Amino acid sequence: MLPLFLQRMLNDCQEKQKRIREARTKIGELCGNGRVIEIGCGFGANSEYCMGPYLGIDMEPVVIQGAKKRHPSKEFLCKDVHDAMHLFSDYDTALFCAVLHEIPDYRGILNNVRQSGIPRVLICDYDPELKGWLRLWMNVFESDAKGWWGNKPEQLLPEAEWSLRSGQITRSILWWEFDRKNR
Repeated sequence: MLPLFLQRMLNDCQEKQKRIREARTKIGELCGNGRVIEIGCGFGANSEYCMGPYLGIDMEPVVIQGAKKRHPSKEFLCKDVHDAMHLFSDYDTALFCAVLHEIPDYRGILNNVRQSGIPRVLICDYDPELKGWLRLWMNVFESDAKGWWGNKPEQLLPEAEWSLRSGQITRSILWWEFDRKNR
């Protein structure tokens, strides 16, 4: 029998994995069967929940190599998002999952995505109203996130061009779906 503290750690890990699977399932539902281009895809975990064509882009060669090994049926590129704008016209949805808060120039990137003509942008990220230890941790260890906290996600893309739906994925992760009005 495991000591009590190890049992608790194991239970906590299992619970965290369950919540992550539920969150990724929700992201997959939001993406549907459409063609998805994910910016900052990391090791490609969201790709297995996206049912349609998928392209993951990340700047880190090691994570792209890992994504290709883990998800051989999906496509991944090691590129800076600014160098990949020409690819957006082949996709229905631009997905940003827990990455915009890490990008100092996220407004510039969203402006480029807007200009690319893509019909839909899906953002899943930390609640800008986040409080408590998680916000403190983010402020201390992810310095770029500080700009995100003053943000109102509904103002990220011009409302004259985009309609907005939003919701909650987990207690601290929200989603915002922007659909182009004139498609």
